[in-house]
Amino acid sequence: MYKIPQEKIEEVRSSINIVHYISQFLNLKKEGRNFKGLCPFHQ
Repeated sequence: MYKIPQEKIEEVRSSINIVHYISQFLNLKKEGRNFKGLCPFHQ
């Protein structure tokens, strides 16, 4: 199975705010230190 190099993962993490990006498509709610949203593919 293919494994993504750790340095590539860190590069992506440092280049984008995933919560801001996903919030453009889904309503996210903060729960504790995490954010949760409904699955866009199911009701």
